[in-house]
Amino acid sequence: MEKKMEAHFLAINERNAESFSRIPVDKRIIFISQCLRKLTVCPSKRKKWGQGISCQSCSDDCFASQIIKLAEKKGYVNIFIVSGFTAVARLNQELKPQAVIGIACPIELEEAISKFEIPLQVVSLTNHDCELGSSVNLKEVKNTLSL
Repeated sequence: MEKKMEAHFLAINERNAESFSRIPVDKRIIFISQCLRKLTVCPSKRKKWGQGISCQSCSDDCFASQIIKLAEKKGYVNIFIVSGFTAVARLNQELKPQAVIGIACPIELEEAISKFEIPLQVVSLTNHDCELGSSVNLKEVKNTLSL
């Protein structure tokens, strides 16, 4: 990721960290980019329209599955694998979270940043390829989940 974009996301996270950390995890929502699934083996299917993709936890080296397991250990309950900002907007409107964690490519994160008016933390993908699969720094995800 470009250094300027990385600094931009870091500044957003720092600016929101205190207010974000005051929100209980059951009032937060996590959006995970669908390209973090292990696409070559993932049997997951979309839930009803706008509700994300249902993780089958089929592979130990799937980033989406690993993130979900980490989040559940921290007490998170609103965790969604989504295919784009339309699903994010719909879930946000329906569930009305008090804080958001977005784990996605820079383009999707920028759209979320411009739309959300609640405390937000973002984790940008370290490699993003919608067709072949993407990766993320799990240490950064763990740190964000621990706020």
